[in-house]
Amino acid sequence: MKRLLTVLAASAVIAGSAIAAAAQSDNEGYYITTTDASFEDTMAALNDAVINRGLVIDYTGQVGEMLARTADAVDMETPYLNANYLHFCSAKYTHGVVAANPENIAVCPYIVFAYELKAEPGSIHVGYRKPIGAPGSESALGEVDSLLREIVNEAAE
Repeated sequence: MKRLLTVLAASAVIAGSAIAAAAQSDNEGYYITTTDASFEDTMAALNDAVINRGLVIDYTGQVGEMLARTADAVDMETPYLNANYLHFCSAKYTHGVVAANPENIAVCPYIVFAYELKAEPGSIHVGYRKPIGAPGSESALGEVDSLLREIVNEAAE
């Protein structure tokens, strides 16, 4: 009986994880899609998708390398084989969101990312942090969301 309860509990955890992972692809805070292209090719495509829209990448964060480098100091292991993010802004879209509400300065810079998990080598996850701003800004924020989704989906093709 104890073994049956253990198996049932483990099954519930696994099923819950699968449901949570599926829900993570498009939730309130971020959007993620996957590609089977290499991490390097995906990052190049993500860079191109931003630059080809006339936008300038301000910074490329190498969060995977930072986590690997500091893992011993915090006694934790990184889940990533690779993980980078890009941040950039757009005068056009940012003017729109701050005109809707000056508090929307919090939306900029825009963040897009790609990562590869140790548990899923060869499957590259590409996504963006959704622009969530002040009430009454939905239209302007929707335009930013559409831009970021286009960039991410193009990079994942």
